[in-house]
Amino acid sequence: MLSYALSLAALAEILKANVSVPAAAAAAVVFAAMSIVTIAAPVVVVLVAPDRSNEVLASWRAWLVANSRSIALLALMVIGVLLVVRGAYDLAA
Repeated sequence: MLSYALSLAALAEILKANVSVPAAAAAAVVFAAMSIVTIAAPVVVVLVAPDRSNEVLASWRAWLVANSRSIALLALMVIGVLLVVRGAYDLAA
């Protein structure tokens, strides 16, 4: 359900941007491609190197588990900075 909410929010932001139809389509394609990478990457690893896929995916999982707090903190900081910048811009305009 979360991915649907994020997709709708991204679509709303793209439509609010008042850009041309090709630019909006390009933004939607880039968003979709970035969204699918997290699902497609493990599938590609299994298809390309099925004999080594267990090791590769286990190392990816170990890295994600070890760095999950840092990743979440960084993502929240970036979102916070973007919101502050957007709010300051809206106040100044």
